[in-house]
Amino acid sequence: MKELNSGNYEICTNSKEEILEEQMKKNADMKTTIDIEDRKLPIMYAIPKMHKKPVKFHYIIAAKRCISKTVAKRLTQVLKLVLKSHRSYCRRIKDCTGVNRMWVSESNKDILEDIGHINSRKKAESIQTFDFSTLYTKIDLEDLKEILIEMLDKAFSGGQCKYTKITKTGATFDKGKKGGLTLTKEDCAKMISYIIDNAYFSVGERCYRQVIGIPMGTDPAPYIANLYLHHYEAKWLKDLAKKDYKKARRLGRTRRFIDDLATLNGDNIIRDNWKNIYPKQLILNKENEDDKSGSFLDLDIQIKDKKFTTKIYDKRDAFKFKIISYPDLSGNIAPGPAYGIVIGQILRIARNTSEVENFMSRTKDLLAKLYNKGYDKKRLQKKIKVTFSRYDFIVKKYDTTLNDLHGKCSDI
Repeated sequence: MKELNSGNYEICTNSKEEILEEQMKKNADMKTTIDIEDRKLPIMYAIPKMHKKPVKFHYIIAAKRCISKTVAKRLTQVLKLVLKSHRSYCRRIKDCTGVNRMWVSESNKDILEDIGHINSRKKAESIQTFDFSTLYTKIDLEDLKEILIEMLDKAFSGGQCKYTKITKTGATFDKGKKGGLTLTKEDCAKMISYIIDNAYFSVGERCYRQVIGIPMGTDPAPYIANLYLHHYEAKWLKDLAKKDYKKARRLGRTRRFIDDLATLNGDNIIRDNWKNIYPKQLILNKENEDDKSGSFLDLDIQIKDKKFTTKIYDKRDAFKFKIISYPDLSGNIAPGPAYGIVIGQILRIARNTSEVENFMSRTKDLLAKLYNKGYDKKRLQKKIKVTFSRYDFIVKKYDTTLNDLHGKCSDI
């Protein structure tokens, strides 16, 4: 496998049994009990990217059941709490200065709110989108550990609590009360080091350890990547605000979802300065050629009459092969949940689509796909009418009537 010779991995000289024995001791040191089913190393597998020419691959470390799973799940909750703490701090900074140091987004909700704000003033000027090349496999591990522990320390120092408590619903800062799993800052730092330094996996009979970057597939990977990049973004924005306050404020409508980044009305600030923001081993590529249109997450964004318009973006639409989606009623699935798909998908289309023509087109495509999978035409039509009636914001958004919208969308 070519990926294993990339320099990101080292072959282990110890046997799989010796590695597992060592890992069991490290887990015991962190007071972690490992189920028998988890006493194994994760494996590496590849997902082909068939739309690429030539075909490329995503390499995933399958960590559903493995020796580091328990610690990984706990660390995910801790890092989620740390990100929440930094988000709260950045919100206060923005309220005071107008500078947005938190670019991390967990969905398209933030950028849709930005678009709504800009459109209310008819001030849409540009959109620029970027993505990182091989983010997960280029992060320096020593730098990563230092930054994550620093951010952990800041999160703890921002309050009166000396512990974090992990329950079934998540993690919270705590003063040490009973109930749930209680961890100190030092316990959390130990988990960070463990997950980063012990990224073992197996391919056949050989064992490897990742020595550059973090493995895709481990639970805390998205939060690790987000916090790492946020550290550099916030630091750069803090310095920029001192030198050029107006330029720092200009980036207030910038959002990043892990390795995808978009900035609205941001001039060319990120394009011209990304090398000053991020570590030299990370490469940020500009994706859209024309600053009047671009895609971010599941949104296709364009500028028309000084306003941003949005519609659903799905890169699979351009694939030259058939994509299987949605359950087929010929299978062993209950009709109730199957028809419930209609409501969820229509709400998604409505929230992400600004113009009624695009909404109707995407809705009719959805119904046609379901009809071809054995769904009843009349029941589908009834379902969308119930959806329009229950969620009246859809009809109001497109400035029409329920019957008119239903009539135009239900023609399969």
